[in-house]
Amino acid sequence: MANEHSTQADQSARSTLKSALEAAKAGRRAEAQDLLRQVVAQDPSNEVAWFWLAGVTLDLDEALGALNHVEQLNPSHPKLEAARRWAWTRSWPRSRPREDQDSVAAALLSPTRPSAKIRLDADRSGGPSLMAPRPANASPPNWSRRLWLGLASLGVVLMVCVLAGAIWVQVDAVEARLPAPATPDSSERIYALQPELNAALTESRWEDAIAVLQVMRALDPENSALEHELAQVYHQLALLRRDRRDLDGAIAALEESLALIPDDPSIQKEWQLLETYRQGMGYHQSGDWQGVIRTLTFVRRDNPNYLDVTEVLYSAYYNLGLSQQAAGDLIGAQASYQAAIKLLPEEPIARDKADEVALLLQPPTPVLTPTPTPEPEPGPQRIVVDISEQRMYVYEGEELRWEWVISTGEPGRDTAVGDFAIQSKIPMAYASTWNLDMPHWLGIYWSGPLENGIHALPIKRDTGYKLWDGFLGQRVSYGCVVLSDENAETLFNWVEMGTPVKIQP
Repeated sequence: MANEHSTQADQSARSTLKSALEAAKAGRRAEAQDLLRQVVAQDPSNEVAWFWLAGVTLDLDEALGALNHVEQLNPSHPKLEAARRWAWTRSWPRSRPREDQDSVAAALLSPTRPSAKIRLDADRSGGPSLMAPRPANASPPNWSRRLWLGLASLGVVLMVCVLAGAIWVQVDAVEARLPAPATPDSSERIYALQPELNAALTESRWEDAIAVLQVMRALDPENSALEHELAQVYHQLALLRRDRRDLDGAIAALEESLALIPDDPSIQKEWQLLETYRQGMGYHQSGDWQGVIRTLTFVRRDNPNYLDVTEVLYSAYYNLGLSQQAAGDLIGAQASYQAAIKLLPEEPIARDKADEVALLLQPPTPVLTPTPTPEPEPGPQRIVVDISEQRMYVYEGEELRWEWVISTGEPGRDTAVGDFAIQSKIPMAYASTWNLDMPHWLGIYWSGPLENGIHALPIKRDTGYKLWDGFLGQRVSYGCVVLSDENAETLFNWVEMGTPVKIQP
């Protein structure tokens, strides 16, 4: 039963809080204040109710007390100090009725400092009078004595008035040195806008919040709390625009924020990062890869997760490597590709280009004139390789059985010309010089310590990258005769050891 009662109380408090917030947003301050007092009485740990109560009450003590409760419940509440400044600003005395000046002066002059207001006018209630009425049982007055007492009383009154005037001149002089507060009418208008501002901030509608805060500042230009809040909202708008890649809009919002609080280090840092990033993206659009690297390296060093700075730097290094490779600067291209790989190790495109450049940087294998083997007697199988046509012709007897597109050695690594024969068959050969696997290997002649042969497209052992895929029909190999995977497998399964191979120019 206790749990059921507790649940019902919680539901009641939530319902009352909802009604209170609706009343506050609709501008019904008194109703919202009463309802919020009910909520905190039922649930003293309700942080939201305490915070809203501080916003709707016009009593400074109650507002500050409510904010003290908020601080006890949530010491790191982000808007606690701004709310306190707001409460003090809203409760600043707007004017002092002149009718109370006499009583305040009398209180200041009284040796006993009475807490109640002392009034000098017998017609006013609430305190003693210097001209009290004569009791009913008093003896008839002595007219000379009455005249003397009257003159004495008049002198006291005049003295008090003079002193009170001097005191209030001093008070007015002090007030003249204080910032001019908002007028009562402005204060009420600012208060009426508070629910709209709260809703915009809660829903992250930063542009709407800025519009409301600008109206509030126009009503009370000297309010530093409003100025600080407006700067922070501009900062949030800048971050939103930045994440949407509206760089110009984000910079504009940050500049508005810095115009209000120019010494804020977090806003200054964000402006510097964003301005540098924007410059880097401008270099990227114009193809200035060195400019991209120079600017965005600074951004990434400060914040590796800033927008897509890592991906853009990867693209810049890769494109710089391509331009260097095209210009023949293989060493520079290799360094650029390696820098890209370091940024995004899992991306294959720069790694493939780095492998390609590494192969190009290896010294060429010397071309030695092979010792031709004696011409074999004609048999049922023979292979003819035509370098000029980049074709292979496979004969069985006098019948042409297959004609295939091939790739022979690139210039400087030419495939030797002559008459040879199949001297080895290996399902998967390995070239340690280039770290390549070569499927369906058919060795045909020796070139120094290396054997050249016929095989399928080679595969980089460490990456699985298939070399020269899409380049058959061009002279791209390191000296061997390269077939497609399918044709190499067909030839490997069909040909016999000793089958003659004729390579012609």
